[in-house]
This record gives sequence, structure tokens and C-alpha cells, in this order.
Amino acid sequence: MVKRRHGEAKIKEVSPHDFRKTFVGDLLDAIGDLSTVQKLAGHSDPATTARYDGRGERAMREAASHLHIPATSATDAPKRRVAHPSDCWPRRSGANLVCTISHSMQESEDSSFLGELPLYVLGSSRGYSERCPIRGMRGAHTRCIMATVEKRWARPREAARKGGGIYAVCDVARRQARRHLDEAHLLDDHAGGSDIVAFAGFAEAKPKGHLVVRAGQSIQKAIKAADPGDTIVVRGGIHREVVKVDKDGISLRGVDAVLEPPAKPNSSSSCGVSGFCVEADDVSISGFTVRDFKDFGIVAFGARNARFVKNGAFDNGEYGITAFSSTKTRIIANRTSGSDEAGIYVGDSPHADATVAANETYGNFLGILVRNARHGKIAANRVHNNCLGMLFLADEPGPAGVFDVRGNEVVNNTRACPAFEDAPPLSGVGIALLGARGMEIQGNHVTHNVPSGPTAFSGGVVVTKGFGGTAPTNNTVVGNTLLLNMPHILWDKSVSGNRLTPNDCKTSKPGGLCEG
Repeated sequence: MVKRRHGEAKIKEVSPHDFRKTFVGDLLDAIGDLSTVQKLAGHSDPATTARYDGRGERAMREAASHLHIPATSATDAPKRRVAHPSDCWPRRSGANLVCTISHSMQESEDSSFLGELPLYVLGSSRGYSERCPIRGMRGAHTRCIMATVEKRWARPREAARKGGGIYAVCDVARRQARRHLDEAHLLDDHAGGSDIVAFAGFAEAKPKGHLVVRAGQSIQKAIKAADPGDTIVVRGGIHREVVKVDKDGISLRGVDAVLEPPAKPNSSSSCGVSGFCVEADDVSISGFTVRDFKDFGIVAFGARNARFVKNGAFDNGEYGITAFSSTKTRIIANRTSGSDEAGIYVGDSPHADATVAANETYGNFLGILVRNARHGKIAANRVHNNCLGMLFLADEPGPAGVFDVRGNEVVNNTRACPAFEDAPPLSGVGIALLGARGMEIQGNHVTHNVPSGPTAFSGGVVVTKGFGGTAPTNNTVVGNTLLLNMPHILWDKSVSGNRLTPNDCKTSKPGGLCEG
């Protein structure tokens, strides 16, 4: 294959070792870090790596060309538009893709570019590469630089379609891998126009728009300037604003970023006074601390495929993170606390298909609330120190259920909360199915949920009618570990069709549910 390809290119002589030299030269072009390239090339001595560098004067000229002095005057700064990646498309192979050099090489929080890195031919030496699957490249814990013999600059999916042999340098440290794409950032536009986006990375990699908001800059203005599908990285500091996301495909990545309400926040008809209000599809929000908003920390309203990942939502009025009238919401690996109603809420979504996983929610009235919503998964969450851990509530305005609840730790929900709106006083409840139907409650660890004050009911798992009289039907509660609750299982015997045995427990009301 190599002979055929170099013949087509009309090159007299080529060997697999030339590919390694190209690999070294292009990596030095990209990151300028001889020590890192040495490790990737498998050399014991950096001097050996330096001998592989055949870039010569071109590299020095290119390094000098990267110097950039931004405009500093409000009068002479030209009006800038958002640069498109195609504006920076290099005309020759091996050149760095540079529109404007970043002021720093800080870690980018956007991992979506990893599947678009240029592909290097490394050969089949197992000492320096190993087979790496294409599947799961984006967002996977193992970061890989793809390599293919068949088409040097092909993207992974293109290479797969063409049948090229794909290799990879795996287990590259996350920070080093991300340094291949310099952070894109916004230059202050003192003339009042839009901002320019700066890109730096490998030749012929075509990243999507990538904007950066720094302390003192507006997240909302960045969203206004962005195109659908763009990523906006919000750098550290406290940002005081109410943010509405109304463009599809926007990804917001917080890096030590805190969102708090402004002195005079605006209230929307759908989201009230909330930190992030998402009214678009395929929006992702991650890495933010959102606190002290009157209504909600993060809310999806009428959205599809919203993803809220690794955020902290603290001391927000009603709900920390919530979704209304939405489908396929993903609420994953967040921390919520201090909400007057629920840390996490999925509501008014008859076709929710929601996933709530790996979150920690504590110090709320309710840890997780599902109401008037059906279909979804709730797994591997840690729900503790609330008045009630998880509540699935039917009655008006519609049914709730058909959720698969597995592998959660529901412990120490012993706080005492007084009566609130339609809810009676509650304390010491782990998981409650009030009028819910079609629930699967399996493999959960429900421990030490005991009341510390007045409560309408208590127990590790409670299966009763809703506040409006709706009976629980066709629920399965099996294979759970229930310890030190009061009692472990409470069932009002309101209707048949509920399977409540076997579980690892000792006490139940009525008796006998912990046997078998």
C-alpha cells in the first residue's frame, strides 16, 4: 500500500520510518513541546527526537509569524466578525492552523474536537501504537490520536467507511491531548461589533466555532454571536446575568465559572428568574456553579436532548436542575443542594425519556421529584439528607411512572419539612411512589431514612395513593437493600398489581413483605 501511494505521489523513495519523522515534525509544529513529543515517539533521549525534526527554517519563520498585537484603542479597532474555520484553512500540508494566537495555552473543556484530530501514519509497531476503537472516541476516558494508512487526513468515520487500517496513540494525558487545539478565545471588540474567534491546532482539522467568555464579559452576548452548533467556553469568575439559550446545538462549558443573578434580573414567562433557561434542542451545559436564583438554577423548557453535566446548583428557589415539557433530557454527575422544593425535577413531560444518573442531591425538601412525567432512567445517584429522597407523584395534572430506578444510594433522608403548598409535612422517607405506575425499583441501597419531626408517612420505600387519591399500580420493588428505615416498606394495600417482594429487609407495613 505504501509503495502504491508513494508511486501515485511521484516520490522516489519512502519508508514507514519517514512517517514517524512526519509524526514528530507535525507534533512539534502543533505543541512545541519536545519532552511530550519524545514520550509519544517512544524515544529515551530527547536528542533522538530532535534529530527527527526536519522542519528547518520553515518552522522558525512560522513561529515568528505567530506574533500578534491586538488592537487596544476604542477608536482604531476595526469591527470584527466571527471567523469561520474555513477562513483559516491552510493551503499546504503540515502547517499549523492559526488565525490568532491565544494569550495562553490553558486547557479547553471542549472534548468534541478529539474525533477531528489529523490522522498520522505510525505503522504497526506495537511499541508505539495499539489498536484503538473508533466507537466512543468523543468523550471517552481514553483519548486517542487516530492514525490511518489509507488516507492520511481522513476523519475517523471517513476512514472506517474507506476501510483504512486505523491505529492510535492511546492513553495520551488529557491535558496534553487538548493542548493540540489551542483554546479559542474572544478578542474584546471595543468598537461594539461582534467578536473574532481565534483558532490554533493541526493543519486541516476543521473545528466548529469555539468562543471564550472571560470574567466581565457577557455569556448572553456570546450566545447571540454564536452559530448553532458552536461551543462557548466560560472562564473563571462570577458572571452575574440571566442566560437564555435559544439556539440549537449550543454547548456551554464552564471552567471555574460561577453564575449568579444580577441586581435586577429579568423574569421570563417560561423560566421565571433562572440561571440558564434552555429553549432549544441539543444544548449542553457543563462545569458551572449556579446559585441563588429565585426560581431555578438550570431549566430546560420545551427542549429536546438537553444535557446538563457536572454542574453545581446551590440555594436556588424552587428547583436546582429541572426539565419541563421536554424529551430526552440528560442530567448527569451534577450536585444540587438548598432547593426549597427539589434538587432535581422532571415534570410535565408525558414522553420524558429522561436520564438522571450519577448525581448527588442533598439538603433539599425533595432530592429527586418526578411528576406528570413518564419513561426514563434514574441510576447511580446519591440522595441524602433531604426530607424525602425520591418522589414519584401522580394525581393532577397527569400520571407519573414507567421509570427504571436502579443502583441508587438513598440514605439519611431525615430532615423534617413542614407542610408546603399541596404537600403535608414530611420526614424520613427514602423512595415514595404516590399513585405512580409501572415503576421498576431494583438494586437500590436505601438506609437510615427515619423521621426527625412530624410526617404524613415514613419508610425506606413507600407505595401509597397520591395526595389526590390516585392508586399506585403495576409497580415492581424487588432486590433492594433496606436497612434502618422506619419501616423498611410501607404499602397502603390500595390496589393489586404491585410486586413488593423479595427485598433484603426486616420490617414492613403490612407485615410479610420482607419475607421470601
